[in-house]
Amino acid sequence: MARCFPRFHRLHLRVAAASVAAGALQSRERKAVQPTACEGWHPGYAWSRGSRPLVAPRWEGAAAKDGEPAYSRQDVQRHDGSQGTVWVTYRDGVYDVTRYLEKHPGGKLILQAAGGPVDGWWKYWAQHHLSPEVAATLESLRIGRLSDYEVEEDEERYGHGAWEPEQTAPGREESRRTGIVLSEMPFQTETCSAELAEFLTPTGKLYVRNHAPVPLVEEPLEHLVTFASQESQDTEEVDLTLGQLQGRFRNHRITSILQCTGNRAGDNIAANGPASSGFVGGDSEYLGAGMLGNGSWTGLRLDEVLRAMFPSLSTLSEAAIRDLHVTLEGLDGYYTSIPLGLALDNRADCLLATHLNGEELTPDHGFPVRALLPGIAGARNVKWLTKVTVGKESDGPWTSHFYRGAGRSHPIYALPMNLGHVWKHGFDGFRVL
Repeated sequence: MARCFPRFHRLHLRVAAASVAAGALQSRERKAVQPTACEGWHPGYAWSRGSRPLVAPRWEGAAAKDGEPAYSRQDVQRHDGSQGTVWVTYRDGVYDVTRYLEKHPGGKLILQAAGGPVDGWWKYWAQHHLSPEVAATLESLRIGRLSDYEVEEDEERYGHGAWEPEQTAPGREESRRTGIVLSEMPFQTETCSAELAEFLTPTGKLYVRNHAPVPLVEEPLEHLVTFASQESQDTEEVDLTLGQLQGRFRNHRITSILQCTGNRAGDNIAANGPASSGFVGGDSEYLGAGMLGNGSWTGLRLDEVLRAMFPSLSTLSEAAIRDLHVTLEGLDGYYTSIPLGLALDNRADCLLATHLNGEELTPDHGFPVRALLPGIAGARNVKWLTKVTVGKESDGPWTSHFYRGAGRSHPIYALPMNLGHVWKHGFDGFRVL
């Protein structure tokens, strides 16, 4: 069986906090970027907590070049990858991304726009408009202008379209009130340090890290979760509603910290240099110490569910298990994987979580069901869970490119607790301040 990954339940919190406190304080003294304050907005962002109406940033696109050729949409469609070349359009520009495919952080996902516009995809995966790398890339790839380009109304930029339902989602206003709004679309917040004084972080104060519009599920018990296997012995996909899963498996409750992979990115970059972080130059470069929180989570044990859904797992050797992963896919299209050995380890306490602090999850935290993986990078704790697949490691961008170690050498799974400083309080262990 794979080794047990670090977990941050109450006992682990007491031990781990003491070991990181000195180093955390030392690195903070060397920090080049001032810590964020709840009275203002986050350095590097255009979002203000009180700004209304919402106006999302948009790249203008690469400027036209003198004498560049003009192409029609029909011309671009001929370069959809079927003949070896891939062109896309953004606004009035035409871009040849054929050689860029191997470098594209989103991997093969860009092929979904092959021979057509990326505008719609970027409105959904709005992170494109928050990354400074995008503008430079567009400049280098532009090959001409779109002759039949027509300006389209961009409702999503103002919080409409796919982004409209979440604006009034339960819990959103408390997040805005008690945290630093890093981005509105996708919605991302960092919890103010003063709000982390309680042992259990209130649900509405827990940091939020979304990548796309929040799926709003109206009938939670009818929400489908698909179980699939790439192993020959378990080839049939099985769809179960959340209600069916809850009727079949017992609830289990744990207390565990959830921490974003980029927590204290600003401190890390200042202390260890740009090469130490994959967040340099991105929209998360200035993240402080508020991308974590401690919660009481309730849900179904992932190891019990996997063993019941995939009986052949009991026949696999330890070596075979080490070669396999579990891919977790969310309703928003986000997907990533974790080692199968971790998911099957009953000491890891991995959950298909449905409740936080005794209440149903809010939409921003994955209602109606999410993965909760103690001690594992927040990026692997997929929200709005809709599919679980046993097989090879995910080839998705959030495993193959993002959330990886220095030099992007390997995916980050186990994540040491990364605090600003801690305070001992009786037998409750350490509390984050």
